[in-house]
Amino acid sequence: MDFYVRIGVGKLLGNPNKDSNKIAQVIDVIETDKGLTLRMGTEERVYRREINRSLPTMGDIHKKMKDIASPVEHNYTNDEVNQLAESIRGEMAREMEGTSEQARVLHGRPPTPTTIEKE
Repeated sequence: MDFYVRIGVGKLLGNPNKDSNKIAQVIDVIETDKGLTLRMGTEERVYRREINRSLPTMGDIHKKMKDIASPVEHNYTNDEVNQLAESIRGEMAREMEGTSEQARVLHGRPPTPTTIEKE
C-alpha cells in the first residue's frame, strides 16, 4: 500500500498568506526518532519532526478504508442519482456563465441582453 504526506515548504511565492506544500511518498517510518523517510521525485531524505499526534493504528487505517469504500459500494436510488445530476448541472451552468462573461470582458465585446438583465 502506498502512503503519501503533504509537506509544508514555506509560503506561496507571490501570495504570503497561502502555504506552499509538496506531496511526498512515505518510504519508511523511523519510530525512535519520529521521522519519516520520504521520496519527492527521485530525491529521498529523512524528515525528523516532533509529531503532535500519534500515528494511526491499523484499526484506524481499516476504518478509513471502509469509509472510503462505502460510497463506492452503495446502491444509489434513482432519486439520489437525479439529485446529484441536478446539482452537477447547476454547478456547470454557473461556471459557464462566469466563463462566458470573462471571455466577453477580455475580448472587449459589448454586453449582450442576457448580461444587461443580470446587472
